[in-house]
Amino acid sequence: MKAILTKYLPATNHRPSRITAFDGNGHRVTISYDSNLDHHEEPHRKAALALCKKMDWPGVLVGGGTKDGWAFCFLEASPEAMAMRAALVACVDRMAELQERTNYLLAWPRVQASDALAASDPSRKP
Repeated sequence: MKAILTKYLPATNHRPSRITAFDGNGHRVTISYDSNLDHHEEPHRKAALALCKKMDWPGVLVGGGTKDGWAFCFLEASPEAMAMRAALVACVDRMAELQERTNYLLAWPRVQASDALAASDPSRKP
């Protein structure tokens, strides 16, 4: 099981505050600290998720605070659960693509109709 640790890095003369996420194998990501996030865990979770994205690690993270920062690990997921997640992500992506096409197709007849009206009667504005 992979563990991810995060740590707050205070601002210096040359860099703003930031959060670094790292694992025991030397993989590391550092992101800017977003003070606008509501909960103190959120910037650390965001850094851990950035490391997961960089390393292409799928899964659900759970975490908790330590004296030095935060520690996150993955919930165990069955192969069936991971396959269902992948299918759901593909379905959501396909729905977004279809919605984009539908919006285009719904707008297309109105554009064509207004162009036809303007061409048939120049005094008429679309």
